[in-house]
Amino acid sequence: MEEADVVFAHLQELMDQIPEMEALGARLDAARAAQAVVDADAHRVGQVNQEAQIKSYVDGYMAEREEALAKGDAEAERAAREAALQCGNMLAIRKGAREDAERKLAAALEAGGFVSADAAREAVMPAGELEEETERLRAFQADYAQTLQRARELEPASEA
Repeated sequence: MEEADVVFAHLQELMDQIPEMEALGARLDAARAAQAVVDADAHRVGQVNQEAQIKSYVDGYMAEREEALAKGDAEAERAAREAALQCGNMLAIRKGAREDAERKLAAALEAGGFVSADAAREAVMPAGELEEETERLRAFQADYAQTLQRARELEPASEA
């Protein structure tokens, strides 16, 4: 069998795999988009938890302030009020970070076409599988490009 026959036969095999590889590419894109949603949601949850923790500090200092007022302890009342104000400033910053995380999650959901973070979690591909399938697609693309190039080089020779 001539080299041209081998190359063109391999090219046909690769062309027959194109629909499968396109589907794989779409699955990989969806898995990456799903992971972006899951990551954005985890960040949002972290911001919500931090905001709640700071709010509990504010509430605790306000309770200490009320207790100090009831006892007539001006120094303890001032310290608790100052601590509550400092935590209030941190709370305002954290609220902004939470809102930003919520916007990023909404953008990731829209970009990935997911209705919720839970729906995205179902589409996440395990990291090992994602890497393996990505490599399989890259290998196909490289093989296809090389085979197509070689077929183009051989084409004039086969027509002669």
